Amino acid sequence: MRSSLTCAAVFVTIGSSFGLPIEATAAIQVFHSDEAYLNVAGTVHIINFNEQPNGSPALDGVPISPEFNYGNHGATFAAGMGSLTLASNLELGFVLRAEAALQINTWIDANLTTPATAVAILHGDATTLSVFDVYGTLLGIAEPDKQGLVVPRHDEAGFLGIVSDVPVGSIRVSRGAEHEEIAAFFFTPVPEPATALLLSTVVVMLRSGPPRR
Repeated sequence: MRSSLTCAAVFVTIGSSFGLPIEATAAIQVFHSDEAYLNVAGTVHIINFNEQPNGSPALDGVPISPEFNYGNHGATFAAGMGSLTLASNLELGFVLRAEAALQINTWIDANLTTPATAVAILHGDATTLSVFDVYGTLLGIAEPDKQGLVVPRHDEAGFLGIVSDVPVGSIRVSRGAEHEEIAAFFFTPVPEPATALLLSTVVVMLRSGPPRR
């Protein structure tokens, strides 16, 4: 079974090259196991790429653009450089694939339509998952196991997940290469205020017990 790694507070400073350091402190948990992640992530939504954004079956080479994207499913995706398409994979099914010209690195960004308390990806080969708050400040990075125990082979999917006490607004998936791909994206939206109030009311009612006669 793949293990999970729990991090305490992570203090991140970015943007210093512009003379304006941005600081964020977040308590995050990093997971390499989907089972462990699902045990703590709450209600998980999943975007997989066996379907196009409009619900049609995926086809090899279908471009994903700002106009044709997965916003109605919870997130919009973009390539750092080059093209972003659906691509068939014999082992993983259809994946979302970013591809740039030779010797130009690319990555995949995802912007959540609603901030999330947990995010995760299924991926091929070794990559990294960076998460940012709604202001674009880095909260933390999930990397493959340093001992290589959870680096997937070419014919299987790897798993990277993060649970954060600061809501996540966007992610970046990057292996530092001319291509990047993910087979699925998992996220747990922050409850809407009305939903949170309803849940709180239900909890209070349950704690108070049945009405007295």
